[in-house]
Amino acid sequence: MTKVHAFLFKALSAALLLQLLGGCSQPPAKVTNFAPQGAEPDPVNDPASGDENGLTQEASPSPAPPSPLSPSPAAAPMPIVMSAGPAPAAMPAPASAPVTAMPLTECTNHASLGRIYQWIATTEGTMIPSSGSIVVSESGKNIARVKFLGTDWHVVPTWLKNTFESEADLSGSKSFTITYSAAGDIYVQMRPSFAWDGGAKYVVKLPATGGATKSLTIPLEAASWTTLAALGDPPYPFAMAVKQVRGFVYISKVPGDFVVSAFAIDGFTPPCP
Repeated sequence: MTKVHAFLFKALSAALLLQLLGGCSQPPAKVTNFAPQGAEPDPVNDPASGDENGLTQEASPSPAPPSPLSPSPAAAPMPIVMSAGPAPAAMPAPASAPVTAMPLTECTNHASLGRIYQWIATTEGTMIPSSGSIVVSESGKNIARVKFLGTDWHVVPTWLKNTFESEADLSGSKSFTITYSAAGDIYVQMRPSFAWDGGAKYVVKLPATGGATKSLTIPLEAASWTTLAALGDPPYPFAMAVKQVRGFVYISKVPGDFVVSAFAIDGFTPPCP
């Protein structure tokens, strides 16, 4: 071997030795966990998933599905939907609600309407008829008919028990029902036996019907009755009058026909003496 060859051999050997010695002092290469594209990284083998102390963090458990009893907070509030169950039972009517009175069997000993045969024409105001009972039979049905003439007060009394001396306690009755037609407004006066005379009474209005027939159910309670300024206020309470009713008196200043085709008081049956 020539001297040149020997020199080159030593130089290469020295370079290789230095390279080997230098390589041993290098830190180990970082191992990268290559996961397939789209796959989740392995929380155990991926150093990036460790905490600052080098401990591998456990994977957080998947959130539990929302309970059907507690909707997700992000969900919009559900509307309240009523179930289509059976219809609720009807509520009972309040004590003050009017109760429609049932029709009554008429008296057999007199022509009556609502078992009252004392519907009486008077000379207080001009009317036809001018006296006696205004109950007549039309088309096989009893009605009370009168024709008012002029513009004075016309007065048509009824006696609820068909005798002047008797009185009716209507404090337990809820209402009375009347079917009528009237050319003008009619006022029904409640006249007690202890204050029969005079015009200062508790009244309720039957509005004019223009010739049509209509039915009204009127409560027998103080709130439904009033007074007429032209006739004055009664000097006794309604609660006293309703316990001792001799009769209802129908008054009007408007000329024309007044016809009653049905009348009944809840809880009260007039006698037929």
